[in-house]
Amino acid sequence: MQIYTELNLGKTDPGLREPDVTFDITKATEKARLIESLGFDGVVSTETKDDSYIMMALAAEATTTLQVATSVAIAFARAPYTTAMAAWRLQALSRGRFTLGLGPQVKAHIVRRFGIPFTPAGPWMRDYIGAVRAFWDCWQNGTKLNYESDRYKLNLMVPLFDPAAADPYCCGQHLHGSGRRRGGRRSAPASDVHAALHPRGSHAVVQQGRGHHRARHERHRDCDEAAGGDRSR
Repeated sequence: MQIYTELNLGKTDPGLREPDVTFDITKATEKARLIESLGFDGVVSTETKDDSYIMMALAAEATTTLQVATSVAIAFARAPYTTAMAAWRLQALSRGRFTLGLGPQVKAHIVRRFGIPFTPAGPWMRDYIGAVRAFWDCWQNGTKLNYESDRYKLNLMVPLFDPAAADPYCCGQHLHGSGRRRGGRRSAPASDVHAALHPRGSHAVVQQGRGHHRARHERHRDCDEAAGGDRSR
């Protein structure tokens, strides 16, 4: 069993209340070193008041053995290329200690906070993960970028924007999901998708329900990390 904790830089209150203790990102490296010294296996970041990728970059740079993970980064607020590149560089920076956890957010936030037209989150997440994988495959293996789905058509990659292979710290390409929507087809509603991509090819579990969602993978199967999204509508 591995034990993870959250890189908590302040207090997050649900809804519209102001937190009692404000977030202070300048404490991220100090907190990460403390977490490592206490013997934790890993640290995760949620995406509420800070950018999860920035927080995990600070944690990775400040530590040597601590696993770092987003739990979760909001997928649909970013283009697949942006997510793929952030994860790629975090893998290099952490020397293989990074796990990418993605969540969709609910429709109200997608439309009214991010300003993006909404489509059903299950198929969208499937297309999104496929696009991220396509970029990784292109960069790591030199595969021509040619990914097409219901939502994305990606076929342009030139050397200027290609970070090239990151061996041996390339990102994982394996994702499993479970869940059911109307009509019996495998998928999941907007608030019930959590995807985790691990550098060594673990799997993620997409769980339904209104409670917390857990992303479990081979190396962290027993890790009890809550990965719920903001459900205010």
